[in-house]
Amino acid sequence: MRTDWHPAFLLHRRNYQESSYIVEMLSSRHGRVALIAKGAARPPTKGGGGRAAALQPFQMLNVAWAGRGELPVLTGVESVGPVHLGASRLLNGFYMNELLLRLLHRSDPQPELFEIYHQALRELGVEERPEWPLRRFEVRLLRAIGYAPILDRDAVTGLPVQNDRRYGYRVSQGPSTAWEHDDDAIAVSGAGLRALAGGEPPARELWPELKRLLRGLLAVHLGDRPLTTRAWVR
Repeated sequence: MRTDWHPAFLLHRRNYQESSYIVEMLSSRHGRVALIAKGAARPPTKGGGGRAAALQPFQMLNVAWAGRGELPVLTGVESVGPVHLGASRLLNGFYMNELLLRLLHRSDPQPELFEIYHQALRELGVEERPEWPLRRFEVRLLRAIGYAPILDRDAVTGLPVQNDRRYGYRVSQGPSTAWEHDDDAIAVSGAGLRALAGGEPPARELWPELKRLLRGLLAVHLGDRPLTTRAWVR
């Protein structure tokens, strides 16, 4: 089976045999896919340097592949252009990549998520601080994979979340003022919840609580194995 040229991003690559890579891609058509890039690890003098140079994270690629089974062969790759992340933002980008690798099943088309990821990279490249682009990406990722968190209503009363109220968020149920002092709930403001729901940045003093909330929500789906990039990102 052949897959024609289309946009993709490299999420991860690892050495395979002596001169090849196994690459994990986020494909605009096919979601997360794993491919063999044969000969891509060869030094440039042996004709493999072009692919190795193109197979870099955080740049839009055009790719094509062929074959059946779990590891088709990458038959073509070319760089469309990088998303310019400063050195201080690279770890944030790798954090997003690790989330995708851990939370996405292979060969599950996610065209909306491809655009969400691309937008988050662009925002990381221009925003003064990375916190809000990361929180927005985490919420959109959870929505895209079918685990949209409750952000706009009280899980007990059903009433709309109010900016001036404090809530306790039970990750399996949602937020409620009834759980504000619950030790098993994550304390969060209504203003922060409404910001996450609407996609508009909240006041900076709310960023730490939103980070705690998203970590709690993601932990349910990540399991016990910690993210290797988490210790380094905001």
